[in-house]
Amino acid sequence: MPLPIYLAMTAAEIEKNSVLPQQIAWMACHFSPYGTGLSNCPTQLPPGSMLILNDRTPVCGHDPQQVAAQLRELAETLQCSRVLLDLQRPGSAQTQQIVTAVIQALPCPVAVSQFYGQDLSCPVFLPPLPLLQTPEAYLASWKGREIWLDVAPEQATYRITESGCAKLALDTDGDFSHTEADLCCDYGIAQTEDVICFHVRQDIAALVRRLEGSAVTCLVGLYQQLG
Repeated sequence: MPLPIYLAMTAAEIEKNSVLPQQIAWMACHFSPYGTGLSNCPTQLPPGSMLILNDRTPVCGHDPQQVAAQLRELAETLQCSRVLLDLQRPGSAQTQQIVTAVIQALPCPVAVSQFYGQDLSCPVFLPPLPLLQTPEAYLASWKGREIWLDVAPEQATYRITESGCAKLALDTDGDFSHTEADLCCDYGIAQTEDVICFHVRQDIAALVRRLEGSAVTCLVGLYQQLG
């Protein structure tokens, strides 16, 4: 069975698309700047959608039980299949308390970012696979854990001269006729007398096929990038 790919969409993106992707993720609930609960919560979603909570607004005195109750009500009412705690501000004891309360309260699978998932048994949400690293090597440190993986069209130019190699932003839309299967990448080569450039872009379709049967059970990407 193919890995599910949830495309994260804002309220505006959902509203202006009459036909939605098969699996979407709500981007996103926030910690309320004026209270102790959540804001920007959806009022409707297709059944089976993913609900995302991020910490764009930092945690500051928010009530773990109130947050957990709100997410539980949303997940049950909207029939969400998964909840993602995309918490990218590390080192907050208050955030850790919220994570624990949410995991205990929700009836559906809950994943949390690597910053708060190390000592838990829930699925862990990892950043996109870096270029020039195999999926197996990247996932090795989370052996035994269920993984939800962020996916993005990673790409770069590697410029090699006598003085070394520099990683730059991809500077071409040209030829990518070479394939590196182990790295799930396509690449092209440009050479002058004193410079060699490798233009590398990740093959998302190849990566998805490679991850089937691994510890990764779902993928999450931005609709604006993958839609």
